[in-house]
Amino acid sequence: MSKKSKKPPEDFTGTFSRIPHAVMDSQAFIGLSDRGKSLLFALIRQINGSNNGRLQLTNTWLSGHGWQSHSSNSKAITELIERELIVVSRLGGLNASCNRYAVTWLQISNFVGLDITPQSYKQGSWADCKLPKTVGRKPPQKQKNHPDKRDSTIPTTGTESQSTIPVYGTSKANFDQSTIPVYGNNVSIPYTPPKPGSKRIVGRSRKETIQ
Repeated sequence: MSKKSKKPPEDFTGTFSRIPHAVMDSQAFIGLSDRGKSLLFALIRQINGSNNGRLQLTNTWLSGHGWQSHSSNSKAITELIERELIVVSRLGGLNASCNRYAVTWLQISNFVGLDITPQSYKQGSWADCKLPKTVGRKPPQKQKNHPDKRDSTIPTTGTESQSTIPVYGTSKANFDQSTIPVYGNNVSIPYTPPKPGSKRIVGRSRKETIQ
């Protein structure tokens, strides 16, 4: 009696997308840009085992999966076609629906309605890709005029100590001058309180107060 094979401990329950290791290790895949690799994984999400050749990459479908930039989507699709990881299986148009695609590591089980035939479709063409790695956008370069430590309080020209001596020289103190004012000392005038019942008119001196 044969024993039932046990499921591996890391087995996954449910549907999932598969891509051969040979494809992932190929020059066609390794040379893809990050955008191209991400789009390829998004595309194989549609594969169900019988629809290769009828995959779509419309802007509506891509937008629903987080791909909002139409120009970036178009560049990534072109890159996948040039590296022969996918092929256009049917051209779309005004009255012909959208373009349809097939991944080149799988067979196409149904060619009805497609623009390619079993004779023209070359499965495994991804292995023939000899294109160099896709050059991505260069990161911005640092400006050479900036100091290495931008948070430093020291200016780029260095510190400069300012002289405490005036440009016209030092002033000499004159101790020979008298501290007594030239017009004499101040004389203290005693205060005389007004007599009871007297009134003072504003603007007149104390001597002119009315009794």
